[in-house]
Amino acid sequence: MDKNEILNSDCDVRVSVARNPNTPADVLTELAKDSHSVVRKNAAGNPNIPADVLTELAKDSDCIVRSYAAGNPNMPADVLTELAKDSDWYVRRYAAGNPNIPADVLTELAKDSDCIVRISVAGNPNTPVDVLTELAKDSDCDVRISVAGNPNIPADVLTELAKDSHSVVRKNAAGNPNTPVDVLTELAKDSDCDVRISVAGNPNTPVDVLTELAKDSHSVVRKNAAGNPNIPADVLTELAKDSDCIVRRYAAGNPNMPDCEAEELQFTVKDTYVSVQGTTHIWYKHNYPNVAPFYTCGCFCGSREQLLMRIYTTDNQGRAAERMRILNALDEKFKEVFNR
Repeated sequence: MDKNEILNSDCDVRVSVARNPNTPADVLTELAKDSHSVVRKNAAGNPNIPADVLTELAKDSDCIVRSYAAGNPNMPADVLTELAKDSDWYVRRYAAGNPNIPADVLTELAKDSDCIVRISVAGNPNTPVDVLTELAKDSDCDVRISVAGNPNIPADVLTELAKDSHSVVRKNAAGNPNTPVDVLTELAKDSDCDVRISVAGNPNTPVDVLTELAKDSHSVVRKNAAGNPNIPADVLTELAKDSDCIVRRYAAGNPNMPDCEAEELQFTVKDTYVSVQGTTHIWYKHNYPNVAPFYTCGCFCGSREQLLMRIYTTDNQGRAAERMRILNALDEKFKEVFNR
């Protein structure tokens, strides 16, 4: 379809074009003026939209459009600073999660009266360590949950979060690759199976602890152990005989399994990104001249550190080894194409 056909098509088509990362910048510029806010919203979230158009969308009368603009990694820092003062918490929330937002603005947003905004600050890898340390004491457990999954949280703070009364806080601490080995060893004995599930998926969990978790009474714990990139081949061989078919499937898919033949990855290379089929969604790594490379997959958009946290904490489904193989291959292809 040419530009005129797109602009004169029905709303559903315009929405699909607005969210497509291959849509040319000139088409996105026109879609950003669409009379339907749902079209403008998707244009605002598109990584290919020009910064000057994003700046205009940051003034949109619809708060959802402004929120999508606030979450776009190409949004200029000075505009993000203004969006961080937006009267709508939804906009401030997306601004707080943007990897380009200045540290001093994050420090102010950490004091926001709305806990959803503080949750976004707590999850941002650019949030200063002293601010994260304070947020780790927040009265809202969801803020502490987000802090526990932050890639830059210090080990001593994680050690305290690992003792939290809320199991989901302990679960995220158990999945964080920065959690000390001795703390992981203790968390492996946690009475909550979700905590043990995260320990089983953590890439730093000691081999002897993984070996014990591979015998856990809960099949989901064994499944995550089977997907761990560091589990020994002999333990995988035993897990391949597990009574649960899902555990056997994850063991068979682990690249450490003897005689495992990994599926060849097929990459798509465009002017602004490299993509590959992930375990569930297509994974994109984007290249733009004025921002650091970033990733999108499904509803995720963020840095490598944020994607790692998603793999090991919030989206840990026992396929960490497989996902790390895909991520590392995507990084290698991206470097080959863009030399970044």
